[in-house]
Amino acid sequence: MSSLPMSPSPADRVGADAILDQSRLIESAAPVLKILNAAPVMAMVLNRQRQVVAANHHVLEFVGATALEEVLGLRPGEVFECRNAEDAANGCGTNQACGLCGALGGILSSQAGRANTQICRMRRLSGQGEECIDLEVSATPLAIGGEQFTILFTADIGDRVRGEFLEHALLPKLLARTSEIEALAAGLSAANAPELRERTALALAATAFQLASTLHTYTELTLAEAGELRIAPRQTSALGALRQGAAEFQFDEAAQGRQILISSAAEEVEVVTDQGHLRGILRRMLLNALEGSPPPSAVTLGCRVSGQRAELWVHNDGEMPRDVQLQIFQRGFSTKGPGRGFGAYLMKLIAERFLGGTVSFRSTRQEGTTFVLSLPLAPAGELEAAE
Repeated sequence: MSSLPMSPSPADRVGADAILDQSRLIESAAPVLKILNAAPVMAMVLNRQRQVVAANHHVLEFVGATALEEVLGLRPGEVFECRNAEDAANGCGTNQACGLCGALGGILSSQAGRANTQICRMRRLSGQGEECIDLEVSATPLAIGGEQFTILFTADIGDRVRGEFLEHALLPKLLARTSEIEALAAGLSAANAPELRERTALALAATAFQLASTLHTYTELTLAEAGELRIAPRQTSALGALRQGAAEFQFDEAAQGRQILISSAAEEVEVVTDQGHLRGILRRMLLNALEGSPPPSAVTLGCRVSGQRAELWVHNDGEMPRDVQLQIFQRGFSTKGPGRGFGAYLMKLIAERFLGGTVSFRSTRQEGTTFVLSLPLAPAGELEAAE
């Protein structure tokens, strides 16, 4: 398991007067101001305590600030409203998860005298709730008036990350599913025994569904991030959705050598949600669990009532490394290569922004890993009417 420092960088800051003095020092250096204002990306100057002492208009526009004074003295994560900075008592750079931040790594490298470019994946607060941004961050050391600073250039590379997802994750799956459908169709036409025809037809239907789901993923991602995803809530059996999800995966390559089981403790629970998006979230939860379970192994699904909500859960026996746990919901984060890392991000985005739900997990060596989707229960009146 990865070992992470509890406080990745010093928490000390300088006061408002010192920040103003440093800001004036930057203003007096005309070449630096020209560089900031000419940069086509967000650019800021940080002091040794990683606080902003200068920033260009791209930074202010991105965060909705109207004047430089609104960001002076803040650290980059606080400017961008990073969740890790919000959750840390001492702000940006002091949360345990900050030890994995590309922006912080670049800044610390710059302070050691080395220019550095890294990728920063950030979960931040916005007007629509939580959102993820992908930034390419370049940090360069700067000395002015006997003081040491860092120039930080930050570019939003979200479009590039989505393009890698399409190229490296979706297109190969589409080609593979198309080939499987062609082979299954040929096998179906050649099958003579009724049992063989039935099994082949079921496999063909499951593969066609997987193809359609893969095609739908990119559109779903685009609409969800734009806040335009359409939702059609209706009363739905949580247990029925779990059973359907398990059946859809029985022919998937990710399930080879693994069992998919419905827990004997699973309860009959009715929820009000969008059935299609519920299936998509469960599919991603199940895929994560299967990929985290080396064969031979089992993945278990279940559901239960918890207060006024229903909890649908997927469990596998593996433990996620701590560094993976800290980044699992970040867009584009993956240990499996470029173009991956959208499954957990998308299921959390859709559940929490559109379905009134939450997605969480617990992962330990003793208990394994369990992802939980919490959704509103169907009102009692609707349950009685349905009966």
